Amino acid sequence: RSNPDLIAIQSMPTKWDDSKGGILINSLTVMTKDSTLIIIDAYINPEAYKEQKENYIELTQKVFETLKNGSRLNNLDARTETHQIFGTDKSFIFNLPKNSIIQIDQKYDFQVFRIKSYNKLGESSWQSVSIYTGRHPSYFYPDYGFEGYTDKQKTKFLNKSTDWLYFESQEKELYLKEQKIESDDIEKGLIVHIALTGSSSEIISSLTELIGEIELK
Repeated sequence: RSNPDLIAIQSMPTKWDDSKGGILINSLTVMTKDSTLIIIDAYINPEAYKEQKENYIELTQKVFETLKNGSRLNNLDARTETHQIFGTDKSFIFNLPKNSIIQIDQKYDFQVFRIKSYNKLGESSWQSVSIYTGRHPSYFYPDYGFEGYTDKQKTKFLNKSTDWLYFESQEKELYLKEQKIESDDIEKGLIVHIALTGSSSEIISSLTELIGEIELK
């Protein structure tokens, strides 16, 4: 399926892996007008695979056919964005570099800002920033298989410098830097947990500068 602003290609696996909890049955690759690539994958559980695989394939095809251009455009210019911190009267001011976006997840008692970057197809480097605001944060490093930090690094956030935990695995090309920060100046008892992840130590240094530029309004 294609039109002047949208190209969509559907593909299905030639072999089915029914040993997993989620079984891939259909996939759609979409290229938008600004050359952004989006991949939409459809999975079913083993019970549905055994009994209704063909029905679900047909269903996903019908869902894919409803795809159309939306009214919003991704702004990938370098810019400043202000976002309110959930449950408070304060906001973060972010100075975003080119080709980056902010995704916001919000639940009943916490909020997460994720700063991600767009990469060209085939690029191996990657980076991500996660900023949690709430009262019950958890460190990321056990989930990545790190047992102890490689170093402690002084890092500035909201004009205050503290020791942050730094982890690296050159073999896995995995680098992580994080800290939980008591933030009574935002709201009494609030904790901000920030995790910087990337494929190189240079990326972590760049993300550290990005975090240091965040302001409170």
